[in-house]
Amino acid sequence: MREERVEALLLRRVAAAGGITIKLGMDGWADRIVKIPGHDVWLVELKAPAGRLRAAQELRREQWLRVNGQWAMCHTLEAVDFFMRQFG
Repeated sequence: MREERVEALLLRRVAAAGGITIKLGMDGWADRIVKIPGHDVWLVELKAPAGRLRAAQELRREQWLRVNGQWAMCHTLEAVDFFMRQFG
């Protein structure tokens, strides 16, 4: 499975929940900002199933979490479903 399939599912699920996604495209930062009405802003990193975070991504993740930011990584279709369940 490719990362693009995981991203496409995330986009569909967030839209269905009335939320928005913004593609960051900044080196080291997560792939998407996700905002669901009534919930915190999340940074979401998308990876293929065997994908791993690069050193720059680990650093940015740690920085974001240090300021109490919400961060998730979705590497499978099931991970997207699990992520979206928290928004009920």
